[in-house]
Amino acid sequence: MEHTQTKRVPTVRPGILPAATAACGVLSGLVWRTRGPVGWERPFIALLRHEQLPIARPLLLLWQPLPFAIATLWLAWMALKSNRIQLAFSGTAGCVLAAILTERVLKPLVGRHHLHSGSPVFPSGHVTAAAACAMFAWLVFDPPEQLRYALVAVPVMVGYATISTGVHYPADVIAGCFVGGVVVYCIVIGADRLAATAANRRREVPTDDVCIDLPAHEDRTAAHA
Repeated sequence: MEHTQTKRVPTVRPGILPAATAACGVLSGLVWRTRGPVGWERPFIALLRHEQLPIARPLLLLWQPLPFAIATLWLAWMALKSNRIQLAFSGTAGCVLAAILTERVLKPLVGRHHLHSGSPVFPSGHVTAAAACAMFAWLVFDPPEQLRYALVAVPVMVGYATISTGVHYPADVIAGCFVGGVVVYCIVIGADRLAATAANRRREVPTDDVCIDLPAHEDRTAAHA
């Protein structure tokens, strides 16, 4: 019987995930319950607003909830087309979980508000969505190194757009990159490791010494033979 080898998802270097998680925690502490930008953010805001991105507004519209959902479903479809069912479901779950974690957990918890509005802004939902889809795309397509930089540029450009238009502050953007990328990666890798462990256990089950209980009359016939 021929066995087809399942393509494993690409992995990142050890230490990146703990570093990203720690950085997100530090940023949360720096902007905890604040309103408006903190001191270290002001030079970046001044620079980016002076050099405003021409396509900033259309770029932000691309990462509203509906386009984000469409992009996620398209990536899931591409994973299904390559017969990677587990990746399709785990990647979709990671994108959804990243959005929920940002909007329903971190924003109310950290409680950082925009200077001119009452809505919480940390982390950026736009950047979280862009980073989640970029990570999902990397796991689905596993592109060459040059194209990986293009995927990294997606949340970076979205972050640039949110700062230059005054929607978010730098800490919101950095945290959104971390949350979107890390959540999707952890969900996909976790599902992949669980599936690999379950497959290894199935292969380790012994099949040689199998005891079959024969009916009584067949047992006596075998004894006289």
